Amino acid sequence: MPIIKIISLYAESHLPKKGWLQACIMCEIITSNINHDRTLKIKNKTFEIQTYLCPHCQRKLSDVEFNDKYKSVVQNMTDNGDIFLTS
Repeated sequence: MPIIKIISLYAESHLPKKGWLQACIMCEIITSNINHDRTLKIKNKTFEIQTYLCPHCQRKLSDVEFNDKYKSVVQNMTDNGDIFLTS
């Protein structure tokens, strides 16, 4: 069975990093809504990328311009690769 590491992406806030409430990556409103973004396989490990998105921003994902901005934010957060080194 493959090992899956869940990577949660959220905006910086005053909240505890291990808490179930985090700031939406788009508007920084506090939310518990998690959106499965993608699953990546790097070397022998599988990473599930989840983003914290408030209900308002989640509905706006159908808008092409907003969706492009969302993808850009996620890409910028995962590009440096540091989040994959902690596993």
